[in-house]
Amino acid sequence: MGVTHPWLSSATEWTWQRLEAGFDEDAHTLGEVLEFLAHVPDRARAHAVSSHVGAWLPDLRWFRADPSDPTYGVSPRHFAPSPDSPWLGLFDEVTIEGHLDRLARDQQADGGWPITWTAPGAASTLAWRGIETLRALRTLAAFGRV
Repeated sequence: MGVTHPWLSSATEWTWQRLEAGFDEDAHTLGEVLEFLAHVPDRARAHAVSSHVGAWLPDLRWFRADPSDPTYGVSPRHFAPSPDSPWLGLFDEVTIEGHLDRLARDQQADGGWPITWTAPGAASTLAWRGIETLRALRTLAAFGRV
């Protein structure tokens, strides 16, 4: 967007240094890292760091590669929610299809999708179910499943 500011330059360089030293955060943080890598202006550096993402995945806390795992976590469909995602290549077709099948099966009788964590109350459950329902519908539509 053409924004420049000393803080932005400093924060970007700090992020590069952290990523180039390896990645020891969780799957939630990786989602933010992937946004950074998809949009940061230094494309050569982003490509170099991106080549390590696949190796980071198996060790990430909260990452759920197995579509049959019912526990809370971040799945491949969170990182690659559409066929044009730059991160789709991190996962094989069988894994993506399995997660899409699971997503379709998880739709509830009221038309929405559940959350897989304990919300602090009824209002947040309803709010997050709405968010998860929109996410599910967008992903299923993007892959031609709706």
